[in-house]
Amino acid sequence: MKKVGNREQITKPLGEQTSFFIAQNKQNLNLTSRAWRTIETDMVEFMGYREATLSGFLNIIITHYYEHSRFSITKQLSDESERIEYALGDDFEDLARIKFAFLNYTKESLIETVSRLPLGEARKFRISNDNVDLLSHHVDDESRVYGNNLGRFLKALFEDYAALNHSQREAVFYADFIEIFNRACAEEECLAIKLKSGEHLVLKPYRSGPDKLGLHHYFIGYKRDENLGNPPLALPFQEVVSMRPLVSYSGRLSSEEKNHLQKLLLTQSPRYFNQPLSLIRVSFTEEGLRQYEYRLENRPAFKAEMEDGSLVFESSLEQAYDYFCAFGANVEIITPDELKKSVLLFHRRVKK
Repeated sequence: MKKVGNREQITKPLGEQTSFFIAQNKQNLNLTSRAWRTIETDMVEFMGYREATLSGFLNIIITHYYEHSRFSITKQLSDESERIEYALGDDFEDLARIKFAFLNYTKESLIETVSRLPLGEARKFRISNDNVDLLSHHVDDESRVYGNNLGRFLKALFEDYAALNHSQREAVFYADFIEIFNRACAEEECLAIKLKSGEHLVLKPYRSGPDKLGLHHYFIGYKRDENLGNPPLALPFQEVVSMRPLVSYSGRLSSEEKNHLQKLLLTQSPRYFNQPLSLIRVSFTEEGLRQYEYRLENRPAFKAEMEDGSLVFESSLEQAYDYFCAFGANVEIITPDELKKSVLLFHRRVKK
């Protein structure tokens, strides 16, 4: 038996392999320009400019996503089979015949979808030895659908990855950290975390997940720091370099701690977690109001409209600064003075 992902599969002697055969590590990958742009952007954003390499990034996506893509025939057939059995029950008279018909339809639909994927630009990358081993043991259905053509499967895999939204792609890249974090939550263990800034910290984990708009993911919990009173903390996935369980400290959260974090998440974006709140009063031009309707990221919580038409928001000063600077001359900060001065200074620098 061989462990593949979270499953065990029976492996065959080399001469009997009916799945993908990889003669060497170098592989051609043909993707549309849209997919390549997405991959290049994610590669720099998730790995960092200095560490980013095409082969390194693509190998991480293969490892984390090859079983979960909608073009993974094995997964699709397994999920479809479970849905049919759940809907009809094991003792349904024609269960086997119906399953065969539906699974065959699912397979044919996937084959047709793959055949219609547009050609694009071909580039070479090097598949890691671990992924060579991983992909060489695909089960027979996978091989028959893709005609023993690894390049065809990888094209489908990466086109599917590139079609995900940013938050979903972020979750794919950081799947290892998510697994470690969620296991620590379940087992009530602390985590030792190293950040890109070089800082080391200990976190009592609460949960991981995206912000309200589904734009970015965060690891959320309490930072163990007696000098600061163990403050709440939300770490963007992209700031984390390494993460490991730390069993020397208990990670158990009290009901009061959980309730406090829940209230914070209802009122504040994790990006500005636990910062002091201020009332922000602004006046928009007509164009500014139109922009306000669709500028959702980092938008402060609306509180009231004043008689003169100005609007009052509540947020941290940092969040308000990040949000209102984008409006240029289409917004005027009325109060507080500290924010008004910092926004004016920003626009003076931009004009130079």
